[in-house]
Amino acid sequence: MGDERSALIGRLFEVVRDAQRRNDEFDQAVADYLGVSRTEARCLDILDQGGPMTAGQLAERSHLTTGAITKIVDRLAEQGYVVRSPDPDDRRRVIVDLVPRVRRLAAELYELPPPVMRDFQALFSERDLRVLITYFERGIELAALRVARLEAARRTRR
Repeated sequence: MGDERSALIGRLFEVVRDAQRRNDEFDQAVADYLGVSRTEARCLDILDQGGPMTAGQLAERSHLTTGAITKIVDRLAEQGYVVRSPDPDDRRRVIVDLVPRVRRLAAELYELPPPVMRDFQALFSERDLRVLITYFERGIELAALRVARLEAARRTRR
């Protein structure tokens, strides 16, 4: 039983890595379609998922410097993908949001045809879905640990 479990865990990690590569390909295709860099597309995705936020919050969520975010927001605004508005609570800050047509476009790019989605969803019970959610939530935590470990190793190499 232990060998089978180990094999299943190994296969699961292989499949996740394959899925990550496929998602990277899709993310690149979306960036190419929009005519933006992968980093700019990631910022658009963060705004699509998180809604309007300050430039500082976008910098934090994208793990970029505030200087880099300023340049990215400038480029995305020039292309008509985002709008900036003063923060009503603090005029020194700027709120960044997707323009409505880009929010609709994101839904179109990321959604699957209803029959495909129905067939996919039918594969999983509610219990399966809870297990998947737990798996990916823990996977996100593990990914953060990996990043921290690499950053620490990079600092000690200097």
